[in-house]
Amino acid sequence: DVKLLLKEHRKLFYFLALFMLFNSALKSSLSLYLPVYLVNNGNSLWYAGIALSILQFSGVVGVFFSGKYSDKFGRYKILLFSSLCSIGFMALFLYTQNIIVLGFLGLFVFAPAPVLMALVQDTDSHMPTFMHSIYMGINFGLSSIVVLLIGILGDSLGLNETFIICNILGIGTLFSVLFILGKVN
Repeated sequence: DVKLLLKEHRKLFYFLALFMLFNSALKSSLSLYLPVYLVNNGNSLWYAGIALSILQFSGVVGVFFSGKYSDKFGRYKILLFSSLCSIGFMALFLYTQNIIVLGFLGLFVFAPAPVLMALVQDTDSHMPTFMHSIYMGINFGLSSIVVLLIGILGDSLGLNETFIICNILGIGTLFSVLFILGKVN
């Protein structure tokens, strides 16, 4: 029964894994290393703390509205839009280090979480708890690996280069939405 369920929804799980891997590169680099990144680039610790607060607060707002709008406009469109905006605003933030840009980035980089959860709910599986446990397992497992890799890259290359690499990896979210989710739906 479980094997059949996993086989039946394997494309969805592949999509979730790829999307979360690439989105974690953006989200984890910002959530955990933003203050260090900003202080290393000459900003004060106060500025870095305020910047992290703005990122997290705007992330809460983005999560709140993304679920609502994914019901209205569709999961595919919201994931594609949030991915495009996350990559664009991350690039703009890396160029400007502007707190306002960081606020917009927070709106979009955290937005996919409820949409992905709703995508799992949409499967109409006879084992919804199991489906959500797979989702959460993929999410926690990949996020913890990505955090470790970002730390290693940050120590060896520096955070400036690591953030650029994370933004480039973020392009993988577009790939996973366009090519995998399009086939799952």
